[in-house]
Amino acid sequence: MKVVYCLPHPQTVYAARFLHDGLRNAFLDLGHEFTTFTADDDLERVLREHQPDVFMYSLNFYHRRYVDLPLLRAYRERGMVLFALTRAWNRSAGFLTNGSIAASDLRNDRHEVQLIRDGLAGDVFWNWIPRDHALLEGFEATTGARYEQILLAADTTTYWPEFDPAWESDLAYVGANLVAKRRYFNSCIRPLGSEHDLGVYGSDWSLGSRALGHVQRLGQYLNVRGLAGLREPQLSVADERRVYSSARISVNVHEDQVRATGSELNERTFKVLACGGFEIVDDVAMVRDYFGADELPIARDAHDWSEMTRHFLASPEERQAIAARGRERVLAAHTYHHRVRQILEIADGVRARRALL
Repeated sequence: MKVVYCLPHPQTVYAARFLHDGLRNAFLDLGHEFTTFTADDDLERVLREHQPDVFMYSLNFYHRRYVDLPLLRAYRERGMVLFALTRAWNRSAGFLTNGSIAASDLRNDRHEVQLIRDGLAGDVFWNWIPRDHALLEGFEATTGARYEQILLAADTTTYWPEFDPAWESDLAYVGANLVAKRRYFNSCIRPLGSEHDLGVYGSDWSLGSRALGHVQRLGQYLNVRGLAGLREPQLSVADERRVYSSARISVNVHEDQVRATGSELNERTFKVLACGGFEIVDDVAMVRDYFGADELPIARDAHDWSEMTRHFLASPEERQAIAARGRERVLAAHTYHHRVRQILEIADGVRARRALL
């Protein structure tokens, strides 16, 4: 199977990079061909040279600057299946009532909604949000399009247990200092550092890093090569793996809106466990759809974080048993190899339905 994946700027230090890398590594490991289409590439040439069976992009203004949907439709007519990563239909559902937020809802983007209804935007519209969630209510009925839930996962070609005493700590957090996490992190996680050894790694934790980030994002938007690659992740993948493997507790924090809606699981949920790490996660309802309390403990508030940290630091055997069960769960159902197989099954379903027309 030949796959082309649109990632305009692979130098990004945020989640899009890691989703791309996880899927790429799994496709390649399973024997498929994988090509990344970037802002510097010519789409017509890439399609002509690679003749993809699957093309994946994100349905947003940024990606639409580089993809030619009528050209992609011509290849779909020859058998290619187009996957469009889409955002929430009702982003404000369940947690925001301020009308100013509604502009970011897909349902209010008339142009993209029309692209979907006209059949131009794709064959498969997907995200990691559950299909029956309020955030997606009305999407299929309004657009006539099909939605699929494809969860994030662990990249087991790069994340596995590798203890390294140089990265040992009581607690560790790896992630960007996003605005939507900052208040929770400062109230629930940061205070733990006064009593325990807390390591924090990632982008945007200093004013300098945030300033470089603004410049880099502007460079990516304008496609200025020198600025687009201004930053790399603070940790290499190998060092990130060692952090998760070596910390006695790995902290996982989602964005505020995710806790409020319980609508998704970040990639960290899976990759900490893939490394054999012991993880405590914030209170996201969706966690319990996939992990039991004996595989992944949940902390609801600052009191929980404090008490659970003390308890599990003092209980290494219990901690190790929970981590082992969590890793077993991830390896059984939540690797990017599983997601690739799901993507290929969905693509086969699209082709089967086309054959009936």
